[in-house]
Amino acid sequence: MTTADEQQRLVHSHNMRSPQLPHTLSQGRIYSEKSQPSFFLTLCLLVLLGIRPKRLQSQLDSDDPKSWEDFREGLIKRWGTLGITSGLVLSAATTLLFSDSVKGASLVAAFACFCATIISISFGTALTFIFTDAPAHDFKALATRPLHMLFLLSIPNMFAMGSMVALYISITIFAWTFTESTVVSVLVKLGTTAGAIVMALLFAYAAWLVKDMGKRKEEMMMKSEWRIRDED
Repeated sequence: MTTADEQQRLVHSHNMRSPQLPHTLSQGRIYSEKSQPSFFLTLCLLVLLGIRPKRLQSQLDSDDPKSWEDFREGLIKRWGTLGITSGLVLSAATTLLFSDSVKGASLVAAFACFCATIISISFGTALTFIFTDAPAHDFKALATRPLHMLFLLSIPNMFAMGSMVALYISITIFAWTFTESTVVSVLVKLGTTAGAIVMALLFAYAAWLVKDMGKRKEEMMMKSEWRIRDED
């Protein structure tokens, strides 16, 4: 008969061989009550996937097929919207590439924008085709490597954002090297500079506005649960 010490030793040995659920980001877990992600990571997840870390971790831990189907449909809708936006950026980048007035660093930035947009559209289309009819357990299998999964699903957004930044850089460089008319040149420089400042301020404002998004609702739900427990 196996003694208690031997049973404990066998259990410990089994746990060492079995894959354990990680509890920190470095181990592959996005969110835990003891180790919450930084504001930068939270902002990246909101921008790239449109989801908060706690909600994402809840999804990764979920075994409900309907939940994974809803998650898949949400991603496909985002990629569709992103494809439309990327198409507009691609059109602007193509115009810059074939313009005789765009040269030097401005042309290089326009070419970088063109390439990044092609990658974004290609990956968005490919992922949509792959996951449209994918069963829920395929997503759950991807969730066993959450960091790799997040990187894969955010590729269209990452390159789309890069293309937009490259496009604005190309336009800004062109504006600051435009010398055909003194008055027009000054106005163009002021316009692009003011536009960059406004965009930075709006992005900072949006980041500040969404940093606590969802926390109020979670606090209210927790208070409601505590109230129910007290009544019981």
